Amino acid sequence: MKSAASAGTAVFAAALAICPAYAGTGQSAKCDVHNAPCFAVTDTGIEVAFSISPKPVRIMEDLEFTVKLSRKGKPVTGAALVLDLSMPGMFMGNNQPKLREEPGGQYRGHGVIPRCVTGRKTWKAFIAAERSGIVEKVSFLFEVQ
Repeated sequence: MKSAASAGTAVFAAALAICPAYAGTGQSAKCDVHNAPCFAVTDTGIEVAFSISPKPVRIMEDLEFTVKLSRKGKPVTGAALVLDLSMPGMFMGNNQPKLREEPGGQYRGHGVIPRCVTGRKTWKAFIAAERSGIVEKVSFLFEVQ
């Protein structure tokens, strides 16, 4: 039997897949995923930390994606998260690694960043977290090796 959070995540992910323009909204913060987690704060004060390992982050390798949510230093739990990886200006297929909630407001999943035939290496991580009907959104631009 699926939990309510799991069912909510499936509906939320389906909505993002149907409405790709939704995933492109907002400002993207540039970050160096090779040296440290990326940080952003949503309009409602949710602190989002995004990291990828192992480092350096390379294309075509199994990667672990971690998103940590907090508010005023306390973990934010029970969120339905969608991580959408895309290449600005070029469609590289749908790439939404499934993130599972872990203790302490951490959400983890595995995936691969594909190789672009043009040699481009700039990627965007769009993170949407839905909790109690409120959707928090942040995005980060990063380079891969």
